[in-house]
Amino acid sequence: MSAEVVLVVVLLALLLVAALITAYVTAHRLDRLHIRTDLARAALIGALERRHTVTAAIIAELGGRDPVAAQRLSHALVRARAHPSDTVTGTDPRPEPAPDRPGRSGRAGPPGPPGHGGRPPEDGSPDTERAENSLGTLLAGLDVAALPADLAAELEDVTDRVAMARSFYNDAVRDTRNLREQGTVRAFRLAGCAPMPDYVELVDHPPAGG
Repeated sequence: MSAEVVLVVVLLALLLVAALITAYVTAHRLDRLHIRTDLARAALIGALERRHTVTAAIIAELGGRDPVAAQRLSHALVRARAHPSDTVTGTDPRPEPAPDRPGRSGRAGPPGPPGHGGRPPEDGSPDTERAENSLGTLLAGLDVAALPADLAAELEDVTDRVAMARSFYNDAVRDTRNLREQGTVRAFRLAGCAPMPDYVELVDHPPAGG
């Protein structure tokens, strides 16, 4: 075997080893991102469920002195609770979207204006988002100063928590999608059958007077 052939074989072996190492490191990073996304999803769901609990307390407080506002909030809460909180974080109907065709957000980065990009209605996530945004809008219109101090503090706290949880979740989704769109991940199918996470579109509504 000539020296040239040996050199070619060695180079090919080195390239194969480098490719395998790159695939292993990328797969490990992708696994960490999927875990991060799952944890962020759980935190967002918990924040939304806590907001439901705070809303129920506000309804009880308003029932005697502002029945109209209490009824509006009650209807919004019923609509929000009609959809399981975990459906607010859906998956992209295209398991591997091209870089120029992201999910509902309409771009590859953090989500833009609301728009559901062709998500099938049976997914349920758009309805959950609309219900949660309607509830958030009504809560934002409340006069926090008119509520008992402890309840007003609870509302402001849970509003901040929902906003932060949404931001953390969308950041995790962005990073996961960006990595999954890389050629190495696609070539080696490192994502397996894991669904492509999609952005959640919740509007931040700071409480009035807060």
